[in-house]
Amino acid sequence: MKKIVRHSGGELIMLDTEEDQIVYDGHENEGPRQNRWLELYVHRAEGLEHIYYVAHMTHWQGERSYLETVTKDQAAELVGSNVDDLDEDALQFIEEHGLIQFDELR
Repeated sequence: MKKIVRHSGGELIMLDTEEDQIVYDGHENEGPRQNRWLELYVHRAEGLEHIYYVAHMTHWQGERSYLETVTKDQAAELVGSNVDDLDEDALQFIEEHGLIQFDELR
């Protein structure tokens, strides 16, 4: 899925779920998140701040999946709300990119 957005510096940026890094995938093969779920991505471009965005995904007939940009704080809140679903690689990626510093949690 793709979407063109304007970066804070005025540049047009192509968000692309096939090219950008997925940070969190909330899809499950059974239960309430098998037909509607969220995925968090980060778009990185040289010389620009990272752009975080959520893919609102659906398998329901008549509904469309869509992309929505979010702030870094909103991205951190999304992964923090779903930390039990993240594997070690995802946790390391989240910490390396400054979304959540796990060693600073109280």
